Amino acid sequence: MENLAQELVALPPGDLKSLECDAFLLEEIRTAQPLSGGARKRQVKYIAKQLRQDEIEPLLDFLASRKGSQLKETNIFHELERFRDDLVDEALAEMEEAWRLNSQPDSEWPSPTLDEICRRFPQSDAMAMRQAALSFARTHKKAHSRALFRLIKTAADQAEWRESQ
Repeated sequence: MENLAQELVALPPGDLKSLECDAFLLEEIRTAQPLSGGARKRQVKYIAKQLRQDEIEPLLDFLASRKGSQLKETNIFHELERFRDDLVDEALAEMEEAWRLNSQPDSEWPSPTLDEICRRFPQSDAMAMRQAALSFARTHKKAHSRALFRLIKTAADQAEWRESQ
């Protein structure tokens, strides 16, 4: 959020006029612009705090159209990483449960994260994602984690491509 706040504070006054946000946030951005040093850092942190409570998608779109900002793509990338990490955590928990019961892990374990991925990206290969997550849980090799991320990224890219058609 601080990166978003810094980019908003760095906007020229002409761009601020067309920025679609509430009057309070706009005034805080204008307040931060002439500041320097620690005062500016504090104001940017305050703006970031306010942004956490608001819908930021329109602001990201605005910055992308004005400046070619990569913030939106970065946020999507971090969300995909979070999906991967959550899925790996679920696979590790399933593996621990299987060891505790002295059995094999269930390849169809209940996974709220995988359900969310499949809901968001209908073209997801759920079985391949489960296998990659279980492979990582068994071996802890980063190659399986990277393979899982590639599967999730591919599903997200396919969903984005279908939306653009």
